[in-house]
Amino acid sequence: DELARQWAAAQRSQIRQAISRVVSRQTSPIQMVMLSGEGEFLARQVIIEVPELAGVEVLSLATVLGPEHSVGACAYAVARLASERP
Repeated sequence: DELARQWAAAQRSQIRQAISRVVSRQTSPIQMVMLSGEGEFLARQVIIEVPELAGVEVLSLATVLGPEHSVGACAYAVARLASERP
């Protein structure tokens, strides 16, 4: 149990650092965070810990599209972005 707690804390820390990097580069306030995939529960925990995201709307693709589509949404987004690059 302790190992699992430490692993989860390390994951939350990495996600929090990544979010902070993204937030720091934004030129306007973030209005919405979209969550998808298996780690949605973990992202929800981190969003609460990031002051810059206080009061931001959180959209769950699992709730909107269903869990089976939510899991594939990240892969689809990456593929779409890659196809748009020259």
